[in-house]
Amino acid sequence: MSNGTPLATYLVQTDQSASQFGARVGAHRTQIDRIAKGERGASGLLALAIERETRGAVKASDVLRTRKTRKRRAPRPRAA
Repeated sequence: MSNGTPLATYLVQTDQSASQFGARVGAHRTQIDRIAKGERGASGLLALAIERETRGAVKASDVLRTRKTRKRRAPRPRAA
């Protein structure tokens, strides 16, 4: 599973499955798998739980969900 993300590396090094790790941090295995693959980020609480469970080997900032900024549309012209 190691694809270079800190969480994927940690899971491989500690020989843990996403299911095992997810049970320890209170998350579903698919959520942990997607975070480890870099497909999504973790919420703030989950990111802190991951950092705590890994004893700092994976930092919360490594897995934290980033906010996407929405593009602002140009205002519509008003009808006269």
